[in-house]
Amino acid sequence: MRPLHPVEGNRLALSGLDVSHAGGRYLGWLHDPEVTRFLEARLVDYDLDRLSAYIRAENERSDAVLFGMFLRQSGQFVGTIKLSNIRTTHRSCNIALMIGDKALWGRGYGTEAIALASGYAFDALNLHKILAGCYANNLASAGAFLKAGYGVEGRLTDDRWDGHRFVDCILLGKLNPSETDLSVAPNSRKETE
Repeated sequence: MRPLHPVEGNRLALSGLDVSHAGGRYLGWLHDPEVTRFLEARLVDYDLDRLSAYIRAENERSDAVLFGMFLRQSGQFVGTIKLSNIRTTHRSCNIALMIGDKALWGRGYGTEAIALASGYAFDALNLHKILAGCYANNLASAGAFLKAGYGVEGRLTDDRWDGHRFVDCILLGKLNPSETDLSVAPNSRKETE
């Protein structure tokens, strides 16, 4: 589904993507082995048509929200972040991101994007929990999630092939901070009026 509204932070704005974003920077990132080193996208041979079809399909799905990451001041497109596998019964989803602009690596943009998308998931989609997974040797990604308030929930041994060897997958999660009574399902709470 397309985002219900854009989300703005201090340095980033998250908003929907359309096929006009497929060419140029986005396609270039997907062909850069350094950018895709820890992404499943490295296993797909993207061309303009395939990337355009991917964006259209993600925008039509009812269980995913694909955001573009844009610098607030310049509007420059710098990456993507996606909420996927949105499960309304369990009020949970998965989150993954790609900062394609390598000049921004290591400067806190990943943490900001994760925090913004997580806020959207909790507030706009009324989700209870968000899950993430990252390659154990992707220390930057794990660090960004931890700084955004995620906690390590587990580790899957030798779960991912990084192109050279099998590595563990670190599982991270975050609960909706506005929910304090976790023992009661949201649809069964009694009104206090």
